Amino acid sequence: MKQIKSGARWLMTCIALLVFGTGLGYFGRTWECRSGTQTVYVAAPGFESGAMDLPAKLYRLQVSSCTLPAQWGGDKPPLEGYP
Repeated sequence: MKQIKSGARWLMTCIALLVFGTGLGYFGRTWECRSGTQTVYVAAPGFESGAMDLPAKLYRLQVSSCTLPAQWGGDKPPLEGYP
């Protein structure tokens, strides 16, 4: 019985450390990423942004707010389903 109480105490301590250490931030960021979608309008690949005219066609993409920094920072290829 003493071992069970000690194990339960350790388990509760680990859970408290997770939640109050980095857990709350992790769970908050995960919820933010899943619920925070944004609509982004992008031009087709090869469109010259230096030109003053608008592109002939814009593509609407629904992306999560956590996808945007890495995706549009130039480090990764375009999203799947992008024509």
